[in-house]
Amino acid sequence: MPYNEPNFDDYVPAELARAAAAAKRLGAVVPYSHALFRKVFVDGGVIDEAVYARLAEGVGIDRDAFAATLADATLDAELAATVDAVQARGAFGVPTFLAGERLFWGNDRLVLLRHHLRETDA
Repeated sequence: MPYNEPNFDDYVPAELARAAAAAKRLGAVVPYSHALFRKVFVDGGVIDEAVYARLAEGVGIDRDAFAATLADATLDAELAATVDAVQARGAFGVPTFLAGERLFWGNDRLVLLRHHLRETDA
């Protein structure tokens, strides 16, 4: 699997989260997240509003709907509520995955998460 260490000067993490939240509202969080991860961890380069919009279009999200959703002032409150909810369930770092009531934290736990999902048919 290709991987390039990201240049943390190329993007603002809060903007990544906002873009993913906008895609979630528009029903395309999974394909958008895949495209966003590829941009950060494979392709690299500066990620700005134009890139977020191009990625959205690439996964079938209407550019104008994405821009309007991204500009919606309630998006930040929605993200804050999400952070509060996952922290209440015990999440404290990245990556954290919640599968039902089980919490998996850390890159090295992905194999355990995969096993859990296979065993539970989740």
